[in-house]
Amino acid sequence: MAGVLRLCFAVALLVVACADDGSEPKKTPLGQDINSVAARIEKMCLKKVGMTPEEVKILEDIMQRLEKAKKDKKKHTLDLLDYVDMYAPRKEISKDIRAKWDAFANCVAEAAAGEM
Repeated sequence: MAGVLRLCFAVALLVVACADDGSEPKKTPLGQDINSVAARIEKMCLKKVGMTPEEVKILEDIMQRLEKAKKDKKKHTLDLLDYVDMYAPRKEISKDIRAKWDAFANCVAEAAAGEM
C-alpha cells in the first residue's frame, strides 16, 4: 500500500509540475525540463504497454478535444476512458485501450517516481 501511495504522490507532483501557468519551463528536482521528461516517459510507457499507432492517435485526438474544450471553458465530466468509448472508431479499439490503460498509468507513475 505504501508503494501505491508513493506512486500516486509522484504522479501528483508530475501533474502539478506540468501545469502550464505561462511562466518559464518547469524543472525536475534533477534540473531537467519537466515537459521533455513527461514526453519521454509517455513515449516509453506507450511502447512498453504495446499501444498501437492507431490507439495512440485516438488518445492524442481525445486530448486535443479536451484541451479545446478547456480553452472554450467547457466542462468535461467524463473519465478519459469514457471519451475513448465515445470516439474510438471501433469497439475493439476501445476495449484494447482500456485493457492497456492501467499498465500505462502504472508505468507512468513508476517512471515519474524515479525522476523525483
